[in-house]
Amino acid sequence: MKSQSYITISVSLFVLAFSALHGSISAQRIAILTHQNTGVETRSREKLRKHEEFRFLDDQMSDSVLASAGLTDVSNLSSEESKTLGSALGARFLVVLRGDTFRRRTFENPKFFESFLSVAVVDAKRGTRVFWGLFTSEDPDATVSEKLLLEKIGNFVTTLKESVVDSPEPGAGPSLCAEAQDHRPPLPFKRISPSYPSQANRYSIAATIDAEATIGADGKVFDVRFLRWAGFGLEESVESTIRAMNWRAGDSGGKPCTAKILLRYNFQDLEDN
Repeated sequence: MKSQSYITISVSLFVLAFSALHGSISAQRIAILTHQNTGVETRSREKLRKHEEFRFLDDQMSDSVLASAGLTDVSNLSSEESKTLGSALGARFLVVLRGDTFRRRTFENPKFFESFLSVAVVDAKRGTRVFWGLFTSEDPDATVSEKLLLEKIGNFVTTLKESVVDSPEPGAGPSLCAEAQDHRPPLPFKRISPSYPSQANRYSIAATIDAEATIGADGKVFDVRFLRWAGFGLEESVESTIRAMNWRAGDSGGKPCTAKILLRYNFQDLEDN
């Protein structure tokens, strides 16, 4: 009898937890945005919309608001742009799709097609990117390559469910320099340029990355937070570069202290150089 009661309680708790999670997901308004409305992006958007457990906004309305915002590259949003866009759309989350199909050739394979789709999930309320992923497929036939890619959309749905659930606010972080007239921000003793990642080069990605680095009073990098992002290995390249540099700590009133510095890096497709 006790065993039966335990099973009943366990099942009830699971049902309640599942209902709460599903309710949280369905309550979040989500806009699906595309980079250039390529065939891959359009068909991927259509396939995502078939998952009715999500509350997706109307695509035409989303496209109209995006066009009015005058943003030239929705796949390279800044924190403030995502907040403004989310407010205009009435969306808590943005799902940004960027994809296409390219003809490729290698020594072993003189002709084939590669389809790719990058997916970013942005929390528009907080102005942060909470997920980025890349899906690819290859086939001698372009249509088959795209079909294989679309079959992988289901792998993203589970991640999307996890991404659009409210998460705790991040901690306050370390105490920063007090404001003073003679305040000096942290500076690197020698600047290093980040490398252009092979993944970004493969898909001809040109983007700007804005990073906010927190440098401790000991000159060590405490944290790196991205205020403009693009994926394709660019953020990883920037962060590793920031952490590789030797820093002079910021100071206030002649005393070293923890301070933040905003860094911007412009990446250009190697074929354009």
